[in-house]
Amino acid sequence: TRPGFTQMSPRYWRNRELTQSLGNPYLKPQTNYNYDIYVSFYTGKIGLFTIGAFYKKLTDQVLNYQRTIIDAEEELGLDPIYNNKEYIQPVNNEWPGYVQGLELDWQTHFSYLPKPFNGILLNMNLTYMKSETRYPFYSFYKVYLDEPPYVINVGEHNSRVNKVIGMPDMIANVALGYELGGFSGRISAYYQDNTITTAQASNKSEDQDKDALMRLDMQLSQKLNKVPGLVFYLNINNMTNNTDRRIMTYHPEKLVREEVYGVSGDIGVRYKF
Repeated sequence: TRPGFTQMSPRYWRNRELTQSLGNPYLKPQTNYNYDIYVSFYTGKIGLFTIGAFYKKLTDQVLNYQRTIIDAEEELGLDPIYNNKEYIQPVNNEWPGYVQGLELDWQTHFSYLPKPFNGILLNMNLTYMKSETRYPFYSFYKVYLDEPPYVINVGEHNSRVNKVIGMPDMIANVALGYELGGFSGRISAYYQDNTITTAQASNKSEDQDKDALMRLDMQLSQKLNKVPGLVFYLNINNMTNNTDRRIMTYHPEKLVREEVYGVSGDIGVRYKF
């Protein structure tokens, strides 16, 4: 996975508070090693059932590293006015990340049932996973002396363990459908557990999650036997009007950001020659 252009460009940005943000042209791509084992079974009544396990190792994950400059001249060759100011730059995580999980998938058609139940379709997919990596952070503390300047700031590089950014604990998909003659219908549900988005801050209380997401969609279509190729269709997206929310990991009642997309859909006629 290659770093983004903004992350790799040799850019420099500074605000009024003298916080500096830089790109890093020397970033390495993130490399993932995947090990998977899957087994599938198929029978006329059960349908296709798949179970699998996976293990992933992530190296050189790209992170935005933020630290406070203690001695600007000694550390970075900058003017002393930058002392105690923030310095932000993307870096490659020196610690690898690990993801392991289990996936279950079931696809079946109840064609063996008596009418009208023989048109029912069911697709289910469930993934459990566990992830872990170590994130670097920078912190500083005050040291009190018996002589001038009496108080000095001392900075140190540190790290802590957390989940891999972007990895939820569970993902589930369920689609229930029905087909009869020229009619086809699907109601699909998608669920994604809390997903950590910010994890490398020195204070755990600053961690952020993408809140759990539950979404329902529907697709309906009807073919006309008298007019081959003609199809009427109706699609409705996000039927439950679920919102995308970013929350504080350890204080989920505190909302960071919310995006509302509303319910959308389309209805139309399609003709295939």
